[in-house]
Amino acid sequence: MEFHEVARLLEGIPYISAERGQQLYDFIIEGNVRDVLELGFAHGVSTCYMAAALDQQGAGKITTIDTVVARDREPNLDQLLERSGLGRYVHPVCPTVSWIGSTAGRRSAATCTS
Repeated sequence: MEFHEVARLLEGIPYISAERGQQLYDFIIEGNVRDVLELGFAHGVSTCYMAAALDQQGAGKITTIDTVVARDREPNLDQLLERSGLGRYVHPVCPTVSWIGSTAGRRSAATCTS
């Protein structure tokens, strides 16, 4: 997906500006990046910019991690991926407990989809 297409879909959604999105997109394209680990996706705007670059290249995968609270944001990652058609490039993970203050026996993770 070309940058201007994804930027139009994401216009007005926080927290990444189109200028920063262009930097992420270009970094993926210019570096021929295929595997991405993203820590914290909030609404999923940065995820979509990177997924659009992977789509433009024709391959790649983003593993993105955030807390389950991210599901409650409007719009949320799932909604943006559906709107953009870029879900095939993204594997969201939402730990059910934070790594901060958790014990080894309580750590768990699940996909973010409902």
